Amino acid sequence: MNARCLGAVLGLTIVSGCDSLTDSSSSATDSGDESPIPSTSASGSSASGSSASSASSSSLSTSISAIDGGSETGNEDAGTDAGPLDATSVSMGSDNSVCAIVSGGGAVCWGDAINGEFGFNPVLAPAPVMNLTSGVTGVSVGQLSACAIALGGGVVCWGDNSDGELGNGSTTTSSVPVQVTGLTTGVTFVSVGDGSACAVGSGGAIECWGDNTGNTSTPSSSVPVPVMGLTSGAIAVSAGSVACAIASGGAVQCWGSNSLGQLGNGTTTDSLVPVQVTGLTSGATSVSVGGAVACAVVAGGAQCWGNNEYGQLGNGSTTDNVAVSAVQVTGLSSGVTAVSVSALSACALTTGGAVQCWGENPYGQLGNGTTTSSTVPVPVTGLTSGVTDLATAGESACALKSDGSVWCWGTNGSGQLGNGTTTNSSVPVQVL
Repeated sequence: MNARCLGAVLGLTIVSGCDSLTDSSSSATDSGDESPIPSTSASGSSASGSSASSASSSSLSTSISAIDGGSETGNEDAGTDAGPLDATSVSMGSDNSVCAIVSGGGAVCWGDAINGEFGFNPVLAPAPVMNLTSGVTGVSVGQLSACAIALGGGVVCWGDNSDGELGNGSTTTSSVPVQVTGLTTGVTFVSVGDGSACAVGSGGAIECWGDNTGNTSTPSSSVPVPVMGLTSGAIAVSAGSVACAIASGGAVQCWGSNSLGQLGNGTTTDSLVPVQVTGLTSGATSVSVGGAVACAVVAGGAQCWGNNEYGQLGNGSTTDNVAVSAVQVTGLSSGVTAVSVSALSACALTTGGAVQCWGENPYGQLGNGTTTSSTVPVPVTGLTSGVTDLATAGESACALKSDGSVWCWGTNGSGQLGNGTTTNSSVPVQVL
C-alpha cells in the first residue's frame, strides 16, 4: 500500500492502482495473537483524554496549504512508508475512523471511510488529509465527519454534512477540509460529535453547529452559534449525541437528549441549553461524552453518569441501568488526568501515564487480553506508563505514548487499529 494511493483515497480522487485499498471481503475476528507493547517510562505530560483536541499557541508556527482541495499536492511527500507513526495527539470517531496530528503538524487518518471523511474505502494505515500537511494543532473525529484547528486557530471540517456539521453554511458533504464560517482565528479547542461540532474560542466562548447547538433560538444551525450561558471562561467541550463543557471554575454543564440521564442533572428531561451536572460545580479538568454516557475528571477522580447497561459507569454494578447524576468510578478516586468515553466502554489516563478501561468487551476494547466485560477499571496490557493522550470510540481505543507512537486495540473490521490489517486485537498493537 503506497502513499500515493492512500492520499488519493483521502481526497476522493481515485487513481489507477489503488483498488488494493479495498478490504471489504475481510471479516473481523477476535484475536489475542498480537504481541503486547513494551513499557516505556512516563513523560509527565498530561493528556487531553477525549475526542476533543486543544491547540497550543506555541505550536502555531507553520503554514498549511489553501483549504480549497481537489488535488494530490503534498500527499506523496507526506506518505506513510517511512516507519511507525510519530504523533502528538489522537482522536477517534464512533464510525470507526481515527485521526492524529503527526510531528510537523500534519493531520493523518485511517479506518472507516464510507461517508467521505477520508475517501471511498477503509484505510488500513495512516494517510495524510488533503491540504492539512502542516500547521495543524488540534483534530477531532465524530460519527461521520472530522474537524481540525489550523494555523492561527481557524477551524476546518470535512466529511458528512447532512446536519450542517461542517459549519460552512451548507449541507453539502465535502471530502476535503472546508473553512468553518466565522472561525478563522483564535480557536483553542474543537470537538466533533454525532451530527454536531463545538469549538472553544479566545476568551473561553463556546460555539456549536449542526444539530445540537445549545441555543434555543437556533437549536440546529449550519454555521456556528453561541452556546447559551457559555460565552466566556470555558476551557473544554466534548460533543457526542449530547454535549458537555467545562465552564469557568471547573463546573460541568451538558445539553441535548437526556432519556438515559446523560445530562447528569438528576432528571431524564431533555434540554436545548446547558444544565449543571449535579455535584460537579468546580474542579473538573477533563470531560468526555460517548453515546448516552459521560465522564469527567474532578479533583483528580473519575466520575460518570448516564447509561450503565454494560457497566460503562465503572462503579462495579449494572443494577441501576441509568445514573441521572455522577457516580464515582471504582478505584479511580484520585490520580486521574483524563477520561475518554465511547457508548459501551470508557478508559482513563492516570498521572503516571497508565491506562485503565471498563465496560463492554466483546472485541477486546478493554485491552487486557480478554473479551470479558468488566464493571470496574482493568489495566490495559503494556500501557502501565508513558501514555500522554487517549481516545475511545465505538468498540476500539487508541493511546499516544511519549515517544510519539500510537497503539490501538479492540475491533478492527475497518482498519481502525491502523496496523495494516482488519484483525481484532484484545491488546494494543502499534499503528504503522
